[in-house]
Amino acid sequence: MKATRPAERGVRISSRFAWQVVDGEAIVIDLRTGTARGLNPSGTFIWSRVETEAPESIASELSRRFAVDEAAAAEDVRAFLEALAREGYLEEAG
Repeated sequence: MKATRPAERGVRISSRFAWQVVDGEAIVIDLRTGTARGLNPSGTFIWSRVETEAPESIASELSRRFAVDEAAAAEDVRAFLEALAREGYLEEAG
């Protein structure tokens, strides 16, 4: 199965997750299992934009905000979004 490409097909954070940013880091809670996952500042940056921005835009801003190479940022964003989709954190909007 091909991984979902967020923002290109219109994705959203799955309704099974609740999240909040605390001290610059997102805490994501699976409402079905009660498990929590913490995201570091760059993960939080990506997560908070996944529903509203294209991956390229997220990577460009991530590169500027965290002073990393734009190509590396693009690859990191792609890999992170694909992992989120594969693990069920993202779903198609619609």
